[in-house]
Amino acid sequence: MTKIIIQHGKLLEPFFNFYVKNSPDVKGSGWKEWIPPEKEKVDEKIQAYKNIWIKYEEKIIGGICSALDLSFDRDIIDVFVVAGINRDMSNPIIISSHKGTKNFVVSLTHELTHRLLASNKNSFKIDNSFLLIKGNTDTINSHILIFSVLRKIFENEPEMFKIIAPNKSEDYIKAYELSEPYENILKYFRENK
Repeated sequence: MTKIIIQHGKLLEPFFNFYVKNSPDVKGSGWKEWIPPEKEKVDEKIQAYKNIWIKYEEKIIGGICSALDLSFDRDIIDVFVVAGINRDMSNPIIISSHKGTKNFVVSLTHELTHRLLASNKNSFKIDNSFLLIKGNTDTINSHILIFSVLRKIFENEPEMFKIIAPNKSEDYIKAYELSEPYENILKYFRENK
């Protein structure tokens, strides 16, 4: 089974801190005034993330692979945690240290699903946005499958399930709404990939 290594992105941190304080992409979002937390605070968060991830790792890695009938192409996947990031990334996986522990688990699951799909895309007959719905953005179409996987993995965990529902991005909200019935979407993907 693929192992997830959660660690501080010490070498990445200065670049992200500079970016969120200076990029026009984050203008007016409060990042310009943001003060990076002390390293000890970030290390405490990372330890909390590691502690909760241990409880979920097997279920989530197995759940993502099972839901999509795919396998990760690596035995080890590094996850870098940094303070100065305004959105998570999947390749490499970089996640904010500003999240609560359960939100971290959901975010990591989201990014791992992207990573699994990207690492297998050359073998697909259909791509990550196979549910192309005319008039939808690429973000909406590609995230229907992501939210279907998240719904499947956390279907019996009401607290985690609530975290899945996006509340900021209109595209994510629409993709989430369209990810029902998730079992049918996942079945279609498995049969047509």
